[in-house]
Amino acid sequence: MVCVIKHIPAPTEGYEDAIVVPEIEAANFEIKHGLLTLVQNKQFFGHDKEDPHAHIRYFNKITSTLRYPNVPTTSIKLMLFPFSLEGAARIWLEDYHEFNLRCSSCSFLFLE
Repeated sequence: MVCVIKHIPAPTEGYEDAIVVPEIEAANFEIKHGLLTLVQNKQFFGHDKEDPHAHIRYFNKITSTLRYPNVPTTSIKLMLFPFSLEGAARIWLEDYHEFNLRCSSCSFLFLE
């Protein structure tokens, strides 16, 4: 499988997030506190002995069970992924502010 990541121009003023979540058309959608807690219970710190593949598998397992009307699962994953990181891994994500990461490229870069 070949993954091509293209550089996207710098974000507009005031926009600093590395992950761009597509617009959600559902009314009254929100991420519940319990779901955030579940994601944060097994955060990835980026330590040498941690397995990033296992982290992505766990994250996908949790987020694949979510279904909200008119909300793409990809959007939910993109919203939750930053909460699954801490320490050096969180810094890694913040360093990608010049790119607009989509779900597939985010996993690819994370596993490099």
